Amino acid sequence: MKKTAKAAAPDKKEAIFKAAIEEFVEHGFDGARTQSIAKRAGVNKALLHYYFSSKEKMYEQAFETVASFIIERLSEVVEVEADSVEERLSRVMDVYIEVFTEYADYIKLILQDAMRGGRVLKKVIFAKMPRIVKVYGTGVSPFFR
Repeated sequence: MKKTAKAAAPDKKEAIFKAAIEEFVEHGFDGARTQSIAKRAGVNKALLHYYFSSKEKMYEQAFETVASFIIERLSEVVEVEADSVEERLSRVMDVYIEVFTEYADYIKLILQDAMRGGRVLKKVIFAKMPRIVKVYGTGVSPFFR
């Protein structure tokens, strides 16, 4: 069965995004080139810019992906009853271990950004701060009443 253009579109966008992550991990943000990303993804630069208007947007999307995953998983963990702080913290640590395992390249990007002052990391975290506060507050507050 032949893929339609609409069905193939998410595959192209995902290929571009994965190629961008590889390029950023290898060369850092400043050393990454959109032409190299397009070549890795097997697309032309026009299609790359159709999905991601800039190199910065691709870079920010990587942080968004990890932050959203962490917040979603943590919110699942804190909604489950726990008998102790230790049990809850153990579940939280399991989420972070899962993140480090599943998103190893993304973690490298986060560390690179942190070493450059954390500009993108801070931007993403501050944008998600209300949700982060809610998740952490829900997870810890029952043990401190």
